[in-house]
Amino acid sequence: MAVNEGEVIFAICSRRRGETSSQGGDQELKVEAYRVLTSHLKQCGSKLLPQLLDKFHEIVPLVLNDAGTDVEELAVAALQFLGYSLFDQSLASISQAEVIVPVLCELVLRRQATSEVVTLLLWCLANHKMICSTSLVTAHVKVQVLMLSQLIVSRRHATLAVEAECLNLLHRMYREHEVVFTALEPVVWYPSLVALLTGDHCKNVTVALQLAKKLESLLIGNHEVASWLVDFLKEKLALTLYKQFSIAKRELMVLSIWEHFVRVLDKQLHNYGNWFNNFLKIAEQAFKHEDCKVQVAAYKAWKSLIDNYALNLRILTGSRRMKLIMTPLVVSKPACLA
Repeated sequence: MAVNEGEVIFAICSRRRGETSSQGGDQELKVEAYRVLTSHLKQCGSKLLPQLLDKFHEIVPLVLNDAGTDVEELAVAALQFLGYSLFDQSLASISQAEVIVPVLCELVLRRQATSEVVTLLLWCLANHKMICSTSLVTAHVKVQVLMLSQLIVSRRHATLAVEAECLNLLHRMYREHEVVFTALEPVVWYPSLVALLTGDHCKNVTVALQLAKKLESLLIGNHEVASWLVDFLKEKLALTLYKQFSIAKRELMVLSIWEHFVRVLDKQLHNYGNWFNNFLKIAEQAFKHEDCKVQVAAYKAWKSLIDNYALNLRILTGSRRMKLIMTPLVVSKPACLA
């Protein structure tokens, strides 16, 4: 593909950081320039674009400026170019992590940002290799985790694409920077994971549950996390799960989430209140379900409750708890236990 590299780079650099274009023609020229470079990066990488490699340090602040514009077409084009640039090994090695990460995180939380722009911002962050010092990586992981928590819990952009990119970014930070990620207090990142576990998009909920199970060792026994989860269950989570259980084909997923919560709650579950009734209704409905697979899953989940009570022998052998534990076993349907 023939690329007049000098012209397209000149179009991007034609406006300095902080300046805006008063003419639509200038914006259209920049959009086209971004698209040309993006297309070339997708097909050939940066190896045939020597001027881009030379000027990338100069271009990055200008691209970030365009990414923050209210003109969606220009922001989208700029972010697509940035994402493919960060995916390119040569450009990633000279990218400015100390500039890129904080700016992208700030743009994600802008009220003016559309869901499409937010999706691309998260995609750029997930593509970024963060080739920088250990101290800078630590700071950037924390900034991104805090940003994700604020974005996800707010539910302002609860679309399939945005939530998928949030999960991609969480997975990447855990996979590539496990030591840094696990050093963070779980109560910082767990609320965002719980919000994804109770989202409306089954595919994302499944991925979130897989990640939650991988991180359980960091959660179980953490008093602060368990206390937060109890408060959230009291507020609305128990009722939300109960409603989701009634949605066709989500029963098994909800039971898996229920089982996960029982393990995370640990001994906090021994001092339950009224919220616990809504929480138990999920298992009760599962025992009565017409599908034997759901009933079998209910017994598996119920075992996690028995294991939880077994953490304290006095709790397990108390008459009240013993009656609770035995109830589904007494009224069970033998055919579904076979």
